[in-house]
Amino acid sequence: MAYAAVTSLMGTLHLQFLQSQPPLPLENKQEIISLHENLGILQEILEKSEIANDNSAMKGLEAQIRDVMFKAEERIEMELSTIYLAKGWWKRLRIKASLLRLRGIFNQAVTQTDYLKKKLIKIKSEKQLAKGPSQDERMRRRGLLHGSTSSQPDLERENITVSKFSKNSSKFDIRMVGYEKEFMLILDKLRQQSAKQLQIVSIVGMGGIGKTTLARKVYEHPSITSHFDKRAWITVSQEYNVEQMLQRLIGCVIAASNDELPKQSNVFHEQRNDNLAESLRKHLKDQRYLIVMDDIWSTTAWDSVQRCFPDDNNGSRILLTSRLREVAEYANSSTVNMPFLDTNKSWNLYCNVFGKTEFLSVFEQIGRDIVKKCNGLPLAIIVVASLLSKTQDAVEKWSYVAENVSRFVNGDSNDACSRILYLSYNQLPHHLKACFLYFGVFS
Repeated sequence: MAYAAVTSLMGTLHLQFLQSQPPLPLENKQEIISLHENLGILQEILEKSEIANDNSAMKGLEAQIRDVMFKAEERIEMELSTIYLAKGWWKRLRIKASLLRLRGIFNQAVTQTDYLKKKLIKIKSEKQLAKGPSQDERMRRRGLLHGSTSSQPDLERENITVSKFSKNSSKFDIRMVGYEKEFMLILDKLRQQSAKQLQIVSIVGMGGIGKTTLARKVYEHPSITSHFDKRAWITVSQEYNVEQMLQRLIGCVIAASNDELPKQSNVFHEQRNDNLAESLRKHLKDQRYLIVMDDIWSTTAWDSVQRCFPDDNNGSRILLTSRLREVAEYANSSTVNMPFLDTNKSWNLYCNVFGKTEFLSVFEQIGRDIVKKCNGLPLAIIVVASLLSKTQDAVEKWSYVAENVSRFVNGDSNDACSRILYLSYNQLPHHLKACFLYFGVFS
């Protein structure tokens, strides 16, 4: 829960204050930047943390981190609500007071996270000293891993396998390994200067193959944020509400216009769908915009909003992601297909999750067997590799995962990832299973 709380607060800071065009622009962001950096360090340490059941100091600290994060985020959201809902003659006064309180919240949070960061690092250091050298370090001292001073015959005697691995992929987003070509293709289509008319680009592929990740990476790329005047993102899904879709689109567009921000909270209350559609169209008129409609399942969903997108021959673009090719074809879009990863790209992704390229031969063989059974599906590889990276280096435990992967992956490909997540769920300690299921409510 501490990791989830830290991640949640980081997301709030990024969404509200640290985007290129934040909904609430502030003159001085130093406290926010410092807080975000502290949270990043806490997140990294917690992500790699393996907490022993008897480590009461670490348990207590994690509980403290969780409480501090949730309390800070709650206070920030309360002040944001006050700002966005302010109206009447006292609006400016209330906004000013909330901004002052926000600064105090940020200062206090920086102080608290400084303390928690130092304490967490200290506990981790003491724990590491008590454990002695890591397994990788012990193997390296014994000449069992590459990079040691042992000779090639020694390596062969110890039966170590060298994994060929692309160095360039490690510099890319781990979830994007294998899709660099598609990434650049979509960027080119969206930024194409010669095509001034409104164009639609679709990313098509099965569930879990990385459509949303690719679209998000494109959406946040610096060349995209600087190229378009307005950007908006909505997730449609199978069950959608047209009014909510229009409200979210207008909210994103208004957020880019600082002078209109105070109206954002009440602009929707007296507007029905027709008025919302016209309002969205007016906000996009004469603007070079990018609209992302993620996870769109039906042509009806597209029909319900397409009339809101004006074509002013200025290079505006719409990016769709869908599992269904017929939806992309219906929208007359230029389609980018998301292929399954080949053997080499699958193994590169697997190694990226572990953060290393060298394994004892027995674990190398098990890993390659698992990757093969994942059939080139990125999410499946990431989930299983993440599970293994936190599993004790015991052949019987890795073999258990390998045996079960084929059972979970075979069958309907759209359900494969859910079954693999169930495998991860079974590996959780009892107290975390409830947390996992709680988060499932929001999926």
